[in-house]
Amino acid sequence: MNADHRATRAGVDVCQVSKMYGAVSVLEDVSFTCPPGSVTGLLGPNGSGKSTVMRIMLGLAHADRGTVRYGGSAYRDIPHPARVVGAMIDPAAHHPGRSVAETLAAAAILADVPHARSREIIDALGVLPTVVVSSVA
Repeated sequence: MNADHRATRAGVDVCQVSKMYGAVSVLEDVSFTCPPGSVTGLLGPNGSGKSTVMRIMLGLAHADRGTVRYGGSAYRDIPHPARVVGAMIDPAAHHPGRSVAETLAAAAILADVPHARSREIIDALGVLPTVVVSSVA
């Protein structure tokens, strides 16, 4: 079974992740699990580490301690991670006039994911496909 398949069938395990920027601790022993197929949001005040933990989950930053695993695999070890993991760190970075359906369709094309998967995600999110991304942010 390859890493794409394992990661698709399993959830995400964030285990005791810690991160410091200089002398400032921004994450300290953060642990949680996202069940397979779930849509998960991180909530908290500005500066609480939401973006940092997401960046670590996506391999855009490195944890000083702890692990993130998708079906036992690190993000960097998944052959086609965009087919397995979807994330929106900054909704303002997307085209302001594009609907949710158009945004997900574009992401599906870039990740070589079947277009039907976009509709599955829209249904899972419970949003109208015609909602414009800038109004969701």
